[in-house]
Amino acid sequence: MTSAFGIAADGAGNVYITGNASDTGHRKNIVLVKFNASGTLIWERIGGPGFGNGADVAVSPDNASVFVSGNILSDNPDFFGGHAFVAEFTADGKARKANTWGGSLNDSASAESVALNASGLVVTAGFAGPGPYEFGRATNSAKDPDAHLVIPDSSHVLILPTTLGSDSGQLLVPDAAVGGDTDAFTLWLQR
Repeated sequence: MTSAFGIAADGAGNVYITGNASDTGHRKNIVLVKFNASGTLIWERIGGPGFGNGADVAVSPDNASVFVSGNILSDNPDFFGGHAFVAEFTADGKARKANTWGGSLNDSASAESVALNASGLVVTAGFAGPGPYEFGRATNSAKDPDAHLVIPDSSHVLILPTTLGSDSGQLLVPDAAVGGDTDAFTLWLQR
């Protein structure tokens, strides 16, 4: 099963998609895929700084680097959680450096979104369990996958109505007595 969570485009119209792929009996693997402006698959990578999920993707203003954010799981089966990550790739799919951030491996952390500014500052936002927190480096071992992404021949377009309908949702009010298990964060990294 493959899932897509983040999408970005560069100045030339190329599109990058990230998410994860998993097979029965295996942990989730981070996926990064590049399409050209006409929708042709250029390259795909699987792996990254560990097993986990690619949540978002951003392209540098000069179109030279692609950054994926998300979460990776601990390699130790005695721990439940993992750390947030930001991994860098070149525009031609070569894996570069990766950084991790989080607290105890018993708690989860994830960099849910990533953005870059014109001066090369990489900013992520996400969540992490309670501190203390640790910043680290990880190996970015993304590679060509053994299997290939299957793209349907025909387009699937969903057109949503523009008229407002009745609200059938629920308003959930947080309990003030509960909290502190998870904190929001932003992480600012200079390229």
